[in-house]
Amino acid sequence: MKINFYPTLLAVLSLAGMAMLSGCPNTAEGVAEDSAKAGEAISQTAEKTGEAASDAAQRAGQTMAKTADDATKSAAVGGKNIAGALQVTPLVKTAISADTELNDPKNKIDVDSKDGVVHLKGHVTSNSLKAKATKIAEERIKENNGTDKVINQLLVKP
Repeated sequence: MKINFYPTLLAVLSLAGMAMLSGCPNTAEGVAEDSAKAGEAISQTAEKTGEAASDAAQRAGQTMAKTADDATKSAAVGGKNIAGALQVTPLVKTAISADTELNDPKNKIDVDSKDGVVHLKGHVTSNSLKAKATKIAEERIKENNGTDKVINQLLVKP
């Protein structure tokens, strides 16, 4: 014999649903109260998020300002090195070219300046000309109140 439980189940569920809908006036009040609490929590969270975003933006602005300031200072120092090199190199080249012994087709002297150092590269025909190139470079730097160091890498090719 087959027993059909569906009508009984349907009746039990219907009674439970009716009890829930009609039975408790606190349910509507509870939902309203929960909604108000949730709204308040959302407002507080939004306020805290806004404050955090504002703080983060302020810190980012300060960081960017410091980075820009550091870059400016670095450029000033780097610019001084570049300006110094642009001034020293032509002064030394001109002084060496003005010397009749060094300004000989047999000699080849390149002058490069970087980071407070003047490099003399190439070749000359004697040790005395190598020493003379160093002396002229050092004198020209000193005459212009420079502090660059001279490194002579000239080769002697008789």
